[in-house]
Amino acid sequence: MTMNKTFSKGLVSVTQWNNVKKVEGKEDQEYQTFTIQKSYKDSAGAWQNTNSLNESDLDRLIDILTQIKLQKVTERGSTQ
Repeated sequence: MTMNKTFSKGLVSVTQWNNVKKVEGKEDQEYQTFTIQKSYKDSAGAWQNTNSLNESDLDRLIDILTQIKLQKVTERGSTQ
């Protein structure tokens, strides 16, 4: 698994990971997985990361996911 790209808006980010599934006797299958994360400062002022989002983070997440989806559609269209 290798990190491909991180998309961010504010403190919310989505990282795309490239994966390869090896199946004996078949061609390797490439696929992507995604990690959602939010950065915040703790009470000591140190940066931390969490997978928990507030309701106010949802619009940022939707914007990021829309950006990723549009990029995927564009990539598929350019390879056809």
